[in-house]
Amino acid sequence: MIKNLTKKMRRLLATIISTLLVLNVIMPVEAKAVESPYDSGPLAAYVEDAYSYAYGGLLDLRLLNEWVQLQDGTNLSVADLRGVDQLWESPADNNQAANRHTIDLQALGLIYLNLGYLPLPLVGEDGLLQFVLGDAQVGALREYAHAPLATQAHGAAGVVSDSGGLELTQPGEGYNAKVDILSLLNLGGINLITENVITEAALELGAVSAVAKAPDMSDVPEGTPPVCDTNLTATQVGDPADDTWVCSGYQVADAQLVLDSPLVGNVVTTLNSTLAGLLETTESTLNVLLGSNSVLSAIYDIPLVGTVLKGVVDLSLEADIPAMDITSALLTDPLTSSDELVSIDLGTGKITVDLKQLHGGNLNGLTANASLLTAAQLIQITDTVTNLLTAPKEQEPNGLNARLDKILRGENKRGGLYATEIKLNSCVLGLFPGVCTLEADIYTTLGGLLNPNVERTYSLAEYEANPYDYYYVDGNLGLVLGGVIAGLLGGVGPIVEGLLFGEGTGLLGGLLGDLQSAVISPLLLALNPILTQVLDPIANIIINRQTEQVVEHGTVFTVSALELNVLDLGTSGEALHLPLATASVMAQRTRLIDLNLDVAKIGDGRGLHTEGYTYDLDCAADGWSGLTAQGLTYDQLNVGSGFSYADNQLHLTGATGGLAEPLRVKPGAECTVTANPAPAGHDALRPTPTGEDPTAARTPYTYFLGTDATGVLVSGDTPTGQPTSMSSTGVTLDGTQVKVDATDVGAEWKTHSFTFVVPEDAESHRVSVVHAYDLDRRDIDITKAVAGASIEDKFAFQYSLDG
Repeated sequence: MIKNLTKKMRRLLATIISTLLVLNVIMPVEAKAVESPYDSGPLAAYVEDAYSYAYGGLLDLRLLNEWVQLQDGTNLSVADLRGVDQLWESPADNNQAANRHTIDLQALGLIYLNLGYLPLPLVGEDGLLQFVLGDAQVGALREYAHAPLATQAHGAAGVVSDSGGLELTQPGEGYNAKVDILSLLNLGGINLITENVITEAALELGAVSAVAKAPDMSDVPEGTPPVCDTNLTATQVGDPADDTWVCSGYQVADAQLVLDSPLVGNVVTTLNSTLAGLLETTESTLNVLLGSNSVLSAIYDIPLVGTVLKGVVDLSLEADIPAMDITSALLTDPLTSSDELVSIDLGTGKITVDLKQLHGGNLNGLTANASLLTAAQLIQITDTVTNLLTAPKEQEPNGLNARLDKILRGENKRGGLYATEIKLNSCVLGLFPGVCTLEADIYTTLGGLLNPNVERTYSLAEYEANPYDYYYVDGNLGLVLGGVIAGLLGGVGPIVEGLLFGEGTGLLGGLLGDLQSAVISPLLLALNPILTQVLDPIANIIINRQTEQVVEHGTVFTVSALELNVLDLGTSGEALHLPLATASVMAQRTRLIDLNLDVAKIGDGRGLHTEGYTYDLDCAADGWSGLTAQGLTYDQLNVGSGFSYADNQLHLTGATGGLAEPLRVKPGAECTVTANPAPAGHDALRPTPTGEDPTAARTPYTYFLGTDATGVLVSGDTPTGQPTSMSSTGVTLDGTQVKVDATDVGAEWKTHSFTFVVPEDAESHRVSVVHAYDLDRRDIDITKAVAGASIEDKFAFQYSLDG
């Protein structure tokens, strides 16, 4: 029967595989990491104007594009398939709140995969994926995206916190997601595999999540990776010359491949009946041997005891092997390999492969784009299955042979075949053949026979409660020959043990051999092809999937905790890629430098101002969130008396200068600094602007100094939308001291404002500000006119100027 079943199964499996190959439903492919075909067009266009970008999606359905539709057949657009994302396109997006989304599994259940044969639910009990959020699971399934600045982005998906952080769980807490590989084989009526070979083929995953962060690198030295959050790793992306880094992390708490087959299950369940049959045969053989002249002669040859009984007492032995107890013990618990990779439930035929054992017992922390299951590892799995079912107990102490040995031999000569009940019948022969004058039945176990301290009891209940420490005597002969019988039992035990367990001759060795050839070999013939010929072409899974895509303003980095790559079943031979828990980020690596102010006050009226100054500063640049600083306080102790020029640089005279803390600005940024409030006026100051301007006021004027290859420059007017003009006109040096001709002061010096561009190649930048306080020292002509008689000889006039 076993042989015929094996042939039928192998033929059926070959027929199924051949049929599917002819139909181009499955194709034999090498298990290796497959590049995901990210369509650069839509994403590049979508983020064309963005300087930072964040994305978080539990299912990155964008990779399924035209194969995804609603139940009514309506196709979904790429926009419909997006998780949550956020773009930073201008300073107006500064400090925008994060986009968060708690995933609606019911809504996902309305999405179907159209693979050309039948629509397959994407999520749900009968779909490709199933998500479980029971009491044992942590957190919720969330999607998170935040791009608060051009220099920062943060995406997360899966079992993550409300702030987008990884919520780590431990293996063994139950599966959080289930990938039903078998659902892809329901090919619209082509159900040979699902009905005859496999009833379950699924990848059960613990909590899955992924996080990607583009941190602010403005204060990180070039060539130095950022300090990432716990459980995140720094990765350089894009052109190394750009020195751009991201921090990423993922979680796959557990991964178990579960396979169940009716064929394998049927074969395995025969193990029970086959073992029971073999035990029955062993029992019959044992009883034949126990009734043979050779065994009985050996009993009569027992010193002292045998010679007393020979010719007087007729002995007979009968054995009853506890087959039900032994077979039930065989199927009680699954077999689990010593490395914990494979577990086989002998009662159902279900095989569980703990895939994390292929990666040192931990699926987190794997290198980028690591294959969860490779062709070599499939061989390792099948070898482990073979080893678990066939290896000697010394090689695989958790294997089938070790279990059989344990349940047959028991422990300490108790249990297993040592629980075999031996009935010894003793009959005192009378005058007539076959008629016993006195008779006794003695019941004990093989373990009891071998126990030197076994005791006699006439209570059946006491014997049944402890059959290894008592033997039960029933009959009047037992009262007469009690001591003789006790000696007899001590000799029978080794004889029975030898018949069962004798090296090379015992019945146990033949039983195990028959079990291997009758059941285990056909089982392996069925099992290994299913693992290698079905799972290998169907699934290839990548852990810590990482990709990069160059776009207009940088490189989008994407990490997926797990990407399922299934050989497609209706898409012209392409592979179907489904990432689980995906996060993407892109941000600017903005080099910031120190920006500071040096302020001097000059002029013979500078003593009229005895305090410091206050400024507003605004800076902006492409791809930078900008700088707005209001109320910058410049301490009076840092106000100098002028500027000198040496070594092609301006130097503040009379003070160290500078703000309390320098500002940080992007090279190339356009900035405007304005004194606010403007320096206060005084009646003693000369009115400016000079000339015929009727609006001239007695207030200080302000100019700004700069340099170029020719020397010192002074600020001029500020055209609309452009930096302030600079010129060397009127600038001279008195030794090293800078002098500016202020004979004519224009309106541009009365705005107390300066717009400048920070040099692209600057390592730091200082703005030189001069506030000028000129007293009004113009000559005053006084004339007098006298009406009437001259009075000059009578009065003396005095004139004064007050201010």
